[in-house]
Amino acid sequence: MRKASNILLVALALVAMAGAQDARIVPQESEAQRRYSELNRQIYARHLDIGSGGLNFSRDKAREAMEKLHSILSSEILHALNRPEISTTAVTQRLASVQGEFRLPSDMTNVPFVEPFQMIGLPSMAVAYVILEGGDGIPKTQAHLEFYDRLNGSWRLAASAPSREDFEGCEFFVSRMKSGMTGERWFLAYGMTIGDTGARVKLRLYSYDGLNVRTIYSRDGLIRCLLKVSENSVTLDYDRKYQSLEPGNRVHEVLRITSRGLE
Repeated sequence: MRKASNILLVALALVAMAGAQDARIVPQESEAQRRYSELNRQIYARHLDIGSGGLNFSRDKAREAMEKLHSILSSEILHALNRPEISTTAVTQRLASVQGEFRLPSDMTNVPFVEPFQMIGLPSMAVAYVILEGGDGIPKTQAHLEFYDRLNGSWRLAASAPSREDFEGCEFFVSRMKSGMTGERWFLAYGMTIGDTGARVKLRLYSYDGLNVRTIYSRDGLIRCLLKVSENSVTLDYDRKYQSLEPGNRVHEVLRITSRGLE
């Protein structure tokens, strides 16, 4: 009987040790994750999350929460970039980890997007992500495309594209394009307005020269648009008019990179 009891105690001890090891293996929620989740929940209402979206009734408080969320993500990006070993994967995983479940589904975006390059002799990085607000029925997205560089041994935020204004409430995809101008990096951003029955798409071609970001091509209101993006061109298939049965209503258009943008 005593022998059986001893065996049972040993077994329980082994189980406890295994549980302790598992607890050490399972990553704990970081402070940044906790803060981000608490803040985003207050400005993003979800049907199955009672009490979420509480700040949506106060535009000023919602805007303040949005700026705090942006600050958290910017800090996390810089933290990942300033580590001894830098990788695009580390930045992407950091953003995905901190945002957790507060992200657009993969069929509505390809961010987090991270693209390294050299600009005026400086290591640089394009980083894109989306912050959610509004509600899960029709999210009011805030899209960010930012450019970081390493100056005097430290990474910093160097410039931002006007994507937040251009793609508010839209899906958000980003692709690197071949630059038509020496000394610039070009990125195409595009997405459909969420909830638009006409599935209208907008696109912007942004140029970054190491100091500033400018928009060198823009299109809005492309009805039921399908895009194919390559490094040198953008193929568009869209309707001229909404729900029209007129012959020739469907348009096929190929835009190619030139020194002026897309033509």
